[in-house]
Amino acid sequence: MAVVSKNKKLYIVLYTKGKQHWISTGHNDKEKAEAMENELRAVAYKSRLKQSVLSYMSSAAEQIADEYRPAIISPETIWAKYAALPETKKLTDRTIGSKKFAWNKFAKWMKDKKIPSVHQVSRRTAMEYIQEKGGAGQTYNNIRNSLSSIFRAVRILADLSENPFEAVPLMKRIEHLSYRTFADDELKTIFEKVKGEWHLACVFGRYTGLRFTDVAHIKWIHIDNANGIINLRPEKTKRYGTRTIIPIHKNLQRELSKIADNNSEFIMPGLAANYKVKEQQGYFGAFLDDLKIEDTTEGRVGFHSFRHTFNTKLEQAGIESALRQKLSGQSSVEVNMIYSHALDPMRDAINKLD
Repeated sequence: MAVVSKNKKLYIVLYTKGKQHWISTGHNDKEKAEAMENELRAVAYKSRLKQSVLSYMSSAAEQIADEYRPAIISPETIWAKYAALPETKKLTDRTIGSKKFAWNKFAKWMKDKKIPSVHQVSRRTAMEYIQEKGGAGQTYNNIRNSLSSIFRAVRILADLSENPFEAVPLMKRIEHLSYRTFADDELKTIFEKVKGEWHLACVFGRYTGLRFTDVAHIKWIHIDNANGIINLRPEKTKRYGTRTIIPIHKNLQRELSKIADNNSEFIMPGLAANYKVKEQQGYFGAFLDDLKIEDTTEGRVGFHSFRHTFNTKLEQAGIESALRQKLSGQSSVEVNMIYSHALDPMRDAINKLD
């Protein structure tokens, strides 16, 4: 930068990138021209200084970001942290299994969406997942709650800024739809079509009202032929010492007489052995679907419908509520009643079933 006189006027000459730029001062007063030159120098200096500062700040900011940027934490790492917590170890195997199943599905979804770290899971991401994979009703709420509880438990350990699923709203709880009673024509169709051990299981359900888990695991020792009764502790209430005593209906007795020598502790060994097999669990539902016996506004259908049918038929036969309740389950302290006339009303009630 310099002040140059030309044609009786003064110019300030700038040099940038090897080129000259002439700026006229509009007069020939050297002092004023030099003052203008100094002002331009100051502006140029400030501009250069500003650029240097901005460049430095940008570089420093990037270094700071690199230093504090969280490491990539995978879903597998989060689950390992969660599983190691003392609170998690207090949960039942079933609860842990349910949470792990929900987390593994979420981890697979993250992989499909190319989300490498849980730090990148925002509230919007959580909402997108739950709307896409959450299902409906209680299933939706269970998935949301499982994922939220995992994030909440490891948030500090994993240095997460928030629990993204905490902001996902719960779905309004839908009123539970109970099982309904089988209609007479449905019962007729079922017993015409069902075969093998399932036929006997349905006879048990029809004339005892027992739940499927008890029917599948019923043993010969539960059959008291001397007194003509079934005497067992139902699985659902055995922790309370509850015992169920049910007089054997003539139709059930006839079916039992056909297999009295099956040489097994279980009356239906096939059902007992395969009780937890998925295909068997779903068999009766699929069987009803094939028969076009379906859910209605009155309730669902399934093996448990036999229990409702059992109680409904007793009610229709005029059996009072207290006696119907005894047939569904009675206290073990009343077992001695099987040796007295107190059992007679129960026999009469069962015999009124067609």
